[in-house]
Amino acid sequence: MLELRATAPDAPLAAALLAEYMAGRARSRPAEDGEYRSTRPAPGQFRPPHGRFLLAVEGGEPLGCAGVRRVVPGPEWRDDGFGGDRWFELKHLYTRPEARGRGVAQRLIDALADFAAEYGGDRLVLDTHDSLEAAARLYARNGFSPIPRFNGNTNANRWYGRRLDRRAPASEAPAG
Repeated sequence: MLELRATAPDAPLAAALLAEYMAGRARSRPAEDGEYRSTRPAPGQFRPPHGRFLLAVEGGEPLGCAGVRRVVPGPEWRDDGFGGDRWFELKHLYTRPEARGRGVAQRLIDALADFAAEYGGDRLVLDTHDSLEAAARLYARNGFSPIPRFNGNTNANRWYGRRLDRRAPASEAPAG
C-alpha cells in the first residue's frame, strides 16, 4: 500500500530520490538549453507552516517525492487576473520510472495541494521544462494552466498555476 511520509528534503531517502531526479534531468536536458543546474532545496523552506516535503513509499521502498513551499508573488502579479497573494510552489515532483503510471505523482500533488490550502494558500504554482511532456499532461489534468514567468529558475521554460480552495490555516482550524 502506498504511504506518503512527511520528511526533510535532506533526509537520506529523500536526498537519494532528489539525486536521481536531478541526474535524470541533467541527462535529458536538450543541449540547446544549456547545462542543467542542480539546486538542492533548503530544508527550512519545506517545514510547516511554510512548506512540506513528502516521500511516497510502498513496501519500504521509496517511489517518489515532491514538496511545496511558500513563495511571495511580486507586485506585477496583483493585477494580472491570476491574483492572490498566498502562493505555494510545487517543487521536485519525481517518481521512479518503475512507479510511473501508478498514480504516485497524483497522490503527491493531491496531498501537497491540500497542505497548501490548509495553510491558507490561494494559488499553487510550478515551473517546468517543455521536454517533460508527461508532466505537462499531468499538470493540465490537475487544473494547471500557463502563467507568466514568476521566478528566475534557469532550468525552466514553462510556468503554470492553479487556484486552490481556500481553507482556514491549520493554526486557526477548530480542534477535532
